[in-house]
Amino acid sequence: MDGSDSVEAEGTLARSPDEPPRQNCGFVGDPSSRTQDNCGCPATRAGTESIAASFGITGVDPHMLITALTHSTAALALGVPSFQRLEFLGDAVLELCVTRALYDKFPDLQEGALTLMRIAYVRRSSLAEAAGKLHMERYIRVAKAEKYIVEPDNPKVMADSLEAVIAAVYLSKGLDAADSFIKRLFRGFENAEEFADIPLKQAEHTILSGPQPASDSSFNWKSALQELVLHNGGIAPTYELIDKKGPTHKPLFVVVCRIGRTVAGHGKGNNKKQAEQAAAREAFLMQSKKHTEKQTKEE
Repeated sequence: MDGSDSVEAEGTLARSPDEPPRQNCGFVGDPSSRTQDNCGCPATRAGTESIAASFGITGVDPHMLITALTHSTAALALGVPSFQRLEFLGDAVLELCVTRALYDKFPDLQEGALTLMRIAYVRRSSLAEAAGKLHMERYIRVAKAEKYIVEPDNPKVMADSLEAVIAAVYLSKGLDAADSFIKRLFRGFENAEEFADIPLKQAEHTILSGPQPASDSSFNWKSALQELVLHNGGIAPTYELIDKKGPTHKPLFVVVCRIGRTVAGHGKGNNKKQAEQAAAREAFLMQSKKHTEKQTKEE
């Protein structure tokens, strides 16, 4: 990487959403001034406070907030940390806060329905939508050539950076502050009622039928199934391709999902991934039904 590449980072840190860009935060100073917490860019504390205020948060460590808005491409160019570690922590904080909120809000719902509801909130498209409402694409720092990846129609970076911001709030101000921020993001989970008191298949349809970006059109049934099974003390599901048929240009894959030695679901798809998701979906609905029936008998 030559010297010119090392300063190719985009993103404005020292302005409010209504102000025009004043400062490109690509590092232009003495490399010796870079530290683990300071990329050397001329962003000021007032600038980061302005960004935090636009997100509806206060008192967040300014260097941590900058890190939460730094994509790996910019981190590589500037020699500073990216948001990846914060994203890892923020993902866990988000899941905990959403789980507790839904648990408290719906005391009569069974685990299967609650799991579907939680996934609807923590999936990439939902997070990207929330990040878009905060206009985070204005502040995320990326290498200049990669600027397109933070546009609202590509949810990955937006969602990842939002999870990093959640972690920054948590580390700076504690769990209660992070919980309040998450509740504001999802308006106190006010629309969660549409998933309540309806059969699992209706909940599934409601969750999957909403508009989603093309890059995030699949519901992750494998993840949902694994979470449900492990929570109930089972072992992680496995998947086996048992058949592949049809013409080369349009093959059909057939997969079985096993939990232990038991076949829990079957699935078909145009590729192995689709077939595995279909098998996981069938297994998830069956496992949820069994779990609900078991709890009903125990009551």
